[in-house]
Amino acid sequence: MNTSQTGSLLQLLLQQLETVKHFSELLQSEHDALIGRHPDTLNQVLAEKQSVLQQIADADANMQAHPDVASLSQPQDPEIANTVAEIRQLFAQCQEKNNINGEIIEMSLRTSRHLTAVLNQAKAANSLTYDAKGKAKGASIIGSGIKA
Repeated sequence: MNTSQTGSLLQLLLQQLETVKHFSELLQSEHDALIGRHPDTLNQVLAEKQSVLQQIADADANMQAHPDVASLSQPQDPEIANTVAEIRQLFAQCQEKNNINGEIIEMSLRTSRHLTAVLNQAKAANSLTYDAKGKAKGASIIGSGIKA
């Protein structure tokens, strides 16, 4: 691709910056949905997050195809340098937000597993009966000694 097909490098960077800002907002929405326990909102955010990640990947591919991509490692243009720095800073913030969201998910899973175990124990305890000698018997044997 030539420069006219991919646009100026600065335009591509500015587009990427806006996309990364949107991704950061989605991560905050994901955080809010996780904390508020709103599964429907969470599903919507996750779908949009996947779409935005694809946009970021597409923008990266467009930048890689740009003839001046090598100049991004040490840009001479201060506007390009500032935009690259802002994108990198936002990506670092996104990674931190994503890690926090992952920790929230892990804590929720542990809590769910614990509650399931507690409920299973309570169910098992409630299903016990005792025979004439005071020995505990499971509910599965109730009625097994009855003959018609």
